[in-house]
Amino acid sequence: MNQWLKSYVPRMAAVGLWVSSMAWAQQVTAPSQTSGDPASTNRTITIPDGTAVEMRFAQPVRGKMLDPVDVGAEATAGDKVRLVSAADIRVGDLIVIAEGAIAQASVLKVKRPLTSLNGTGLVLQFDWIEDVTGKQLPLRVLPTGDPQPFMLKVTSTSAGVVARPETLRSDLVGKDAVDVPEIWRSKNYIPAGTRVTAYVHGSQVLDSAKIEDAQARVSFTQFETTADATIYRTKGHGGTRLRVLCDGKLAGQIGELQYLHLDLAPGEHSFQIENQPALLIKIQIGQEYYFHLQPHLGDWELKQVTTGEGEDSIANADPASLR
Repeated sequence: MNQWLKSYVPRMAAVGLWVSSMAWAQQVTAPSQTSGDPASTNRTITIPDGTAVEMRFAQPVRGKMLDPVDVGAEATAGDKVRLVSAADIRVGDLIVIAEGAIAQASVLKVKRPLTSLNGTGLVLQFDWIEDVTGKQLPLRVLPTGDPQPFMLKVTSTSAGVVARPETLRSDLVGKDAVDVPEIWRSKNYIPAGTRVTAYVHGSQVLDSAKIEDAQARVSFTQFETTADATIYRTKGHGGTRLRVLCDGKLAGQIGELQYLHLDLAPGEHSFQIENQPALLIKIQIGQEYYFHLQPHLGDWELKQVTTGEGEDSIANADPASLR
């Protein structure tokens, strides 16, 4: 079973969700708001317009392939595609979109590729994702603007399989482009588990009382006292092991394709490579944090990445030495 699936299945079972195939945001912090009179009991919570939601395709999708793969029937215009949220999305301390929340996209068009290098040929549009109360929140493909169709490009990377819009509305009439540097890493169908990012369309005002009532179903903080922080390193950067400090103390030494897992109390913590500036992060109980140890300008840096990218990146890595 894949690394991300091992940790994901128990959480899905706990919140009562089911996905037929493989399943899978960044945290958002915004203050709660009140409507009208400050003394009013009709409190609301707002998910800001353009909030990023990292998702995974919960099913494989293929179009008109020259050499079809055995991943189910060919998609047709009008098909609905199931996705799931890759991580919790919060407003303040409250989860508003839970990890595993169901989302939907629609297939608008399936184009026949001229060669095996012409991508998926799938034209999709994001529809919605469910919040913790079951309300369907509209999604779009870009951080700003209106919902619109997009041609999907799928690329296999060292951090997993990632989908992104290749061309937008102007290209739906045939102005396809081939990204030469990515030709040999491109896939011409969407494997289950592929990551993709969508954005909440419009400011979504939610009933605070309903969101609070739903926390018992989607939050695990009542059973936890710490947060998970994982620092990892990918291959191709030499054999030297790097000493990593947490809160000024040695946490471990990380070599190629290794990761270091830390259980930390909530609050502000510092992470750093020895003799390098520290990265300060405020963490919350029950949350997962991933940091990529990567080369930068002839040196090294720690970069915080999304939960989905972190899960995929350590799928084939080994635990690092603690000393």
